[in-house]
Order: sequence, then structure tokens, then C-alpha cells
Amino acid sequence: MQHVVLLTVDALRKDVLGCYGQALALSPFIDSLQQNCIRFTKAHATGPYTEASMPGILTSSYYLEYGRQKNLSEKRSLISQPLKKGGVKTAGFHSNPHLSRYFGWDRDWDIFYDSMDAEVDDKSPYINALQLNLEMDNWLSAINKGSSTNPMFIWLHYMDVHEPYVPDQKYIEHVDPVLKITDTEMFAVFQDTLLNRNVSDSEKVSLLKKLYLAHVREIDAAVENLFSILDKHDILQNSTVIISADHGDEFNEHGGLSHDGKMYSELVEVPLLIYEPDRKRNLVCDKLVSSLDIAPTILHLFGLKPEPNFKGLSFMPLEAYEERGIFGESADKRGSREKGDEKEVHYYREGDHKIIYRQTDDSWELYDFQNDPEEKENIIDSYPGAESMKSIILPRVGRYEENKIVVEIYDTETTPVTTDKVFGVRDKEISEKRRRQCARLIEVSKNVIRQAFDRFKPDEIAITWTGGKDSGLSLWIIKHVCEERKMPVPKTLLIGEGDEFQEIEDFTDYFKSEWKIPLHVCRNEDVLNAAGHKLGATVKVSELNERNRLEIEKIEFDQEEFPFEAESFVGNHLMKTVVFNRFLEDNRIKAIFQGLRWDEHSVRFEDDYFEEIAEDHLIPQHTRIRPILHFTEKDLWDTYAAFKIPYCPLYEYGYRSLGAKSSTERKSVIPAWKQDLENTEERSGRQQDKEKAMERLRQLGYM
Repeated sequence: MQHVVLLTVDALRKDVLGCYGQALALSPFIDSLQQNCIRFTKAHATGPYTEASMPGILTSSYYLEYGRQKNLSEKRSLISQPLKKGGVKTAGFHSNPHLSRYFGWDRDWDIFYDSMDAEVDDKSPYINALQLNLEMDNWLSAINKGSSTNPMFIWLHYMDVHEPYVPDQKYIEHVDPVLKITDTEMFAVFQDTLLNRNVSDSEKVSLLKKLYLAHVREIDAAVENLFSILDKHDILQNSTVIISADHGDEFNEHGGLSHDGKMYSELVEVPLLIYEPDRKRNLVCDKLVSSLDIAPTILHLFGLKPEPNFKGLSFMPLEAYEERGIFGESADKRGSREKGDEKEVHYYREGDHKIIYRQTDDSWELYDFQNDPEEKENIIDSYPGAESMKSIILPRVGRYEENKIVVEIYDTETTPVTTDKVFGVRDKEISEKRRRQCARLIEVSKNVIRQAFDRFKPDEIAITWTGGKDSGLSLWIIKHVCEERKMPVPKTLLIGEGDEFQEIEDFTDYFKSEWKIPLHVCRNEDVLNAAGHKLGATVKVSELNERNRLEIEKIEFDQEEFPFEAESFVGNHLMKTVVFNRFLEDNRIKAIFQGLRWDEHSVRFEDDYFEEIAEDHLIPQHTRIRPILHFTEKDLWDTYAAFKIPYCPLYEYGYRSLGAKSSTERKSVIPAWKQDLENTEERSGRQQDKEKAMERLRQLGYM
């Protein structure tokens, strides 16, 4: 049985561990694990302090994404949530108040010990690591008594390295055997020097660093204790253990102390180790990775589907992980806490270059790590790629402001509204409450789309569009995400099956120009020519080209001829699937958006936002992305009304689901949104042979 243990150490710098080059023997046990570890040399946090960085680790999202909220936003998906759905038992043990149940971080854990009820004092304002290990030990003992068979995810977050830096004397001796200092004296240095961010006395700064390093030795002992407990419970041999930090700490490298709103390496470069008991030798990974990738990796290790709200990617398997630029963001705070009125600070790194933007004074910094690893020489005015890197950061600034997404991205004035019969726009008044509900649904879709754009290059991704309401809404949301990112809309596929409504052709032709859609209208001309472009005409298999004959063999059709019907079993394959495959092949598409919903049809109930389609004899390998799965039919029409989204006018005349013209009937004379959406079948007007074909093709693995 596979288990995963995530250990995050608050404020642990990468360079204090021996495996990352520290000369002092501060981490002998962690260093001893290296033959069983993957060690990442360029792992980055998404922020320089806990509130800004832990959303990256546990929710795979950025700090400012949903506003600067103390409480964990309901829009974020906490790692415990998809794990619980996947049948994984979850347990969290920590002592950081920012991550406590009071702020919503206890969501969907089987056990969540945040130690907020424990007695602490000013000199040690947290439950130490050994005590947290003991809490975990007791829980595992109880689990073992119950003979639990569930895979387990255990998260521990140690605070021992964190200020006020009052370590035990026995650990100080590992750093400086001569140094003798009392708890009261240590605490005084914390109060007088660190809290005031006073770096004028280099000796006191050096003393703070020594006390910090003593805590590193203390943490190493706690990690050894953790491993012994896991081994005692027969868990270690079946566990992947991930060790990282939420951020680092500064000791006057850039004029400060502790961890303020700065984006330099001592704060945002973090250790990241993956311990695998079966690994026989150390592996070093020099790819840029983000703490955003930790939660998706955990899901991957449990064999679970990607979580659509997660922004990161699994870095396992390592050979498949594609390096990309990484981001971090926070408030530009100075001092131990945010005041609430600070401006933003952002960083973006690609390759050996990192750019930093401070909104406070509208300033930019850019560093070349190959020539300047300590980030001392700002080359913003001389680096040729500076403007390009600026353009990547600027769209991220200010995006968290309340209602900005709704007002700016969903501005109704950006969508044409006319009385032209080419399209319709609902004039129903939608309440502000319902509008916001629809906006939240859209935001879920946007998160799926953003994740897709982060995973795939622009020329590797495409969109399917039928002119219908579902693919239309999906396209409209994708278009706005593209505007947000200042990128063109990807290639868009419209399949011509030879049996189209003229109204759909007029609608799509009009909006490909209005929305600047790079539309590719693709047809199987060989089949259309063999049928003389006439429905019901007999098509002889022997008269088709080699590709089409081969495709017919693949679906095990053994007749010599068939009638041309676009939505029959053979017709659906030749006119849609084969065209779809060719489009993927010709354009080297790796992923494609589809406008599908869970409630549309029973065969959709098990669909996921992302579905990896393996290459086989029927279809090329690709990923299918379904950003509007969570919309109901009512949600969809209310969204059309709330944001004045245009639609094909056929929906005004009673059609609810549009397919091929000859096989789609009106079941009512009233507009689609006024029909009984709850108690009648949405696709009742569609030819049922098509529905059977969908099930058959699904069984074959590619519908």
C-alpha cells in the first residue's frame, strides 16, 4: 500500500543543509537519506512568508489569487479534499497559527491537530517537532489497532527553525562550541534586533544566524525521530516522504532580517527532497520547479486524477516534467505581520534570470544567476529580455482586487449586442446574487483553462466548437482567459459533417470574425464526395481512400456499403472522429478543449476535467479538457443571460440540443431556457442511434 508523508519546515533555508552545500554538520540524518532521494536544486516557493507560500504547497494556488484573506478561500481546493474523495486517509499535525482551524485549514482532514489549545510561552510559541511526532505516533497506534487498510497521507509542519531563535544549548554547541548564552539573552536579541529589523550591529546579526543554525540541527534530530516512528509502524517501507520548506529566512543578505515581502533567493529558494525507499542512488534534478507542484505530485503518487483548481503540475515522473517559468507573489510587508494596506511584490524566473517587481515604488530588478548568484547586480536596464519578462508579470498585478474579475473580464460591453438574426442574446434580468453565482462557476472553468495553458504551449492546444450552447460558453470563457493573458485564442476546430443547420453556419461564420477566432472548418471530403453530398446516398467502402477504409476496419464494420448519415455509427466515426484525429495529427495538437457537462447525458457522469487519452489503434495520444463540466443546463442559460453571451437563434425556437440537421428535432415551441429543464431530457430531440454510438465508442476507448 502506498503512503505519502509531506514534511514542511517553516523558514528552512536551502543552504543550511549539508546536501545543499552547508559545511557545518547540521543535518547528518537528512544528508544520510540522499542515496534514496531525488534532490531538487532549483525549487521555489510561491511567496516569502507563510501566508503567501502555504497556499502554493497545500492548495496549489497563488496567494493573491482570491484576495488577501486570512481565512482559506472556499475557492481554493485544499489537498485533503481530492484525497478524501479518492479514499485516502488524511492527517495533519502542525503548530502554525496561520494554518489553524480558525482560518479554515482543517477542511476535510480525517484528523487535524493544530495545537492551538496547547500551552506555549513567548520564548517557544509553538509545539515543537518532537511533540508533533508524538501526536502522529499516537494517531498511528490508534489506526493500527483498527487495522486500517486505507492509503494514508500525513502532513507535518515543524516550526522549530522559526524565530524567536531560542534553541537548546546542546544544539548551539554544534554551531559554536564556545558560545554560551541564556534563554533570556537569546530572547532579548530577538526582541531588540530581529523584531526591529535592525541590521546595524553585524555581531548581533551573526548571533541570530548561529541560533537559527542551532535550530537546524534540532530539526534534523526531529526528522530522524519521525523516520523511526514511521518505521516502527511498518509504514516507512511503503511511503514516499517529501521534505520541503514554506520559505527561507534572511540575515542581512539584502538589508533585512526574518522573512518580509522580498523575493530574493534566501527567502524563495527552498529545499525539496523526495525520499523513495526503493531508490538505490541519489538523483539530482536541476529543473526549475515550484511549490505549486507539490500537491499535484501527491495526487499523482496516489494514482488520483489531477485537481482542476490546482495550478501546478506533478513533477513525477521526473522525465516527463517540462520545465517552465515560475512565479511568486506577496504583500510588500516589512515586519512580522501584514497591515493590510501594502502594495504587491512579484517575481518571475525562467532559466537563469529572475525579475522582481515592487508595486510600492513601481520598481524593477533583474538578476542573472549564472553570473550573479547572490543577486547583487541589477541588470534590468541592460538585459535584452527585460521587457518580455515585464510583460509576463504585469498582468498578474492587481488581479486579486474584489470584483475585478467580474467587472473587467466579464464586462458585458465587450460582447456585441444587436437585433441581427444571426445570433440571439437573452434579455432576462438576473439578480446580482445569481450573477455572482454564475461568476463563481465561470471562475472554476477559468482555473481549469489556466491550468491547461500552464501545462501546454499555445501551439499544442486547440478548441472544439460546434456553434452550440455548450461549446459556445466554453469558447467564450477561453477567449477571456486569453485576453487576461494577452495571448491569441488557440486554433479552433469546427467539424463539418455534411448535415449542418444553416443558422449554425451563419452564427459561427459571424463570430469567428467578431471574436477573432482562428477557425479551422474541417470535413471528410472523401466521404462527402463518395455520397455526392446527399444524405441517404449509398457509399461504397471500396470507393473510399485508404485512410477511410482503414478507419472502417478499426471499428469492425464489415459491410461493403453504408448509407451516408452523419450521426449513424459509421458516419459518426468517419465524419467526426476521423476528422478530429486528422486535425490533431496535422497540427501536432497535444490537448483540446471540449464543451461538455456532467448533467448533459448519463455517459458523462464519470468524466473528468482532464482526461489523458492514450495512443492506440483508434486515436492519437492527447489530453481532453472540459472546463464547463460543473455547469447544469440552468446554470448555463443563466450565465448566458447574466453576461449577455450570444447564442445560435435556434435555441429561441424550441431546440435544446443541436446536432446534425436531419437527426435533430424540436420538442417544444418555447425557448430552450423556458422549458422544463429539470424533468425532461435535454437530448430528447437528438437521434438515439447517436447516443448508442457514443456509448459504443466510449467502450472502444475514445469517445
